[in-house]
Amino acid sequence: QNMMARYVTALNPLFWLRNPFRDTFSAILNMRSVETELRNLGIPSSKDIAASLFKKGLMGSFSKNSVRQALYHYYSTHDMSFKGFSDEIRAYMEDLGKFLEYGGQTEYFTQTSYNAVKKDLVTALKDMNPENRLQKGQAIARNMVEHMSHISDSLENMTRYIAFKEMVDAIKANNTQLSPGLWQRADGRLLHENEIYARAANVALNLTVNFGMKGSWAPVINSLYMFASASIAGNARMLETIMRKNPATGKLDVPNFAKFMMVPVVAYAAQAMLCRALMPDDDDGINTYDKRPDYEKNNNFIIPGLDGSVVTIPLPFGYNFLWT
Repeated sequence: QNMMARYVTALNPLFWLRNPFRDTFSAILNMRSVETELRNLGIPSSKDIAASLFKKGLMGSFSKNSVRQALYHYYSTHDMSFKGFSDEIRAYMEDLGKFLEYGGQTEYFTQTSYNAVKKDLVTALKDMNPENRLQKGQAIARNMVEHMSHISDSLENMTRYIAFKEMVDAIKANNTQLSPGLWQRADGRLLHENEIYARAANVALNLTVNFGMKGSWAPVINSLYMFASASIAGNARMLETIMRKNPATGKLDVPNFAKFMMVPVVAYAAQAMLCRALMPDDDDGINTYDKRPDYEKNNNFIIPGLDGSVVTIPLPFGYNFLWT
């Protein structure tokens, strides 16, 4: 079941192309649910962090000098000097060690048992010293799978690291530094460097689906329905965002709730009208937009072409329910 899940996600190139859109948009929306936490840390708004998630994450995810490429470099080499990258990226990645130390990263599939780690070590030693052509072929195949896993991990943690870095920088910029490793908020409360990194890592880790957070029944549930625990965690995170409380009253933030209920519905209706207006009718008189599969229309933002073609942008999982 785990192997099948890996082929669907971590080892699936189509997933690499689509998932950054979903992760970025989910993270931007979910930033609204941590506004109170950000204010407690001295950050007045999440807007700048959300903008950085889009600009430094999604827009640059496949360029050479990007956070995603720097993460891939680290996962492949475990080298944090980032030689060959621009000075800007090297400076931006300086907190990667803290991000990892304080648990900000997530992984799709991890081996934590003694037997699993032992098996991986034995396999790695065999790959270093293959004795025949079969073992050489197996080593090449495993190296290819490992390379694909590094790409997947870099894409999955790109959004988290950017959120972590932006939060740490904003906390330090919006509070008064009293001494190395110690800041003071406007209300006089002290913030130690360890607390800053720990709270920023926790927010970043749970900004989208945290694959490491599972209950004792997760293996059973996941064996019955693939990614069940991830779906439950993602939906819970979405509900926290939609049903967030007003910090002043402690009750449901009605304007925020209304936005999530109305804006997607209006946007979906506007998209349908625009597509039907721009896309031609087929020979049978039915508009080509109406012939698109429901799954495609329900899970993507569709940009129509005048010749009937479309460009689709994946919607975040969970939030697409409001879209339809």
